[in-house]
Amino acid sequence: MGPSFTLVGPTLANDAGMVYMLNSIMPDVAERSWAMINDKFIENDGGSITVRTKKVGLDRGRGVFAALAVAAMEIGDADIGEALLASLDEDADPVWRNGALRSKGESNFSHTRCAFARFARPNALRNLVNGDVPEHWRTGPRLAEAAYPDVLVAKAVSDGLGLDLVVRPGDGTRRVRLGLDRLRPGSSYRTSGATETELVADDAGRGYLDIDLSDRTEVTIRPLESST
Repeated sequence: MGPSFTLVGPTLANDAGMVYMLNSIMPDVAERSWAMINDKFIENDGGSITVRTKKVGLDRGRGVFAALAVAAMEIGDADIGEALLASLDEDADPVWRNGALRSKGESNFSHTRCAFARFARPNALRNLVNGDVPEHWRTGPRLAEAAYPDVLVAKAVSDGLGLDLVVRPGDGTRRVRLGLDRLRPGSSYRTSGATETELVADDAGRGYLDIDLSDRTEVTIRPLESST
């Protein structure tokens, strides 16, 4: 007699995960699936969210809310997504560890989905999978090195010429070094938020900045007029 398996029935969190992933390859199926989930399981009275599902298993139901928030953001239903995140925040039992916020008793699944939802935008995964991203994101200066957990990166966005960063300390106050690449080889850049005010890229288009990191820090890199 062969091995036996216990099959777990479909769950709302799994259905929401399918919406998130299918949007990249079958957006019509994802939209119909989300419409059914929204109609049958979600009640929104203008900000307060009720999800009609049993709170069983991990996260006391928080994993379900997090998965739904990710799906809502990806599919473009931001009002529902933000309301779900607000509900999660209200129900959280927060703990700060290494500069990051956690909730007691939550699984990695729930934490990961919450993070995805907070960074999400409409069609984020779809655009990533299909390579539909702005050209300046592909070619502009990039944050290439940041030691974890010393540095927590909250933002790293290029406009094609410069770079805007927001970093936070993850393991106490200290001086940290950030590595950049895709700079113009040999060009000079004006910097703010770093210990130095000017950066010169090497022949490979790389460079380094030292940051005295004690709290939320904005760092900008812009080409000098002479290097444009």
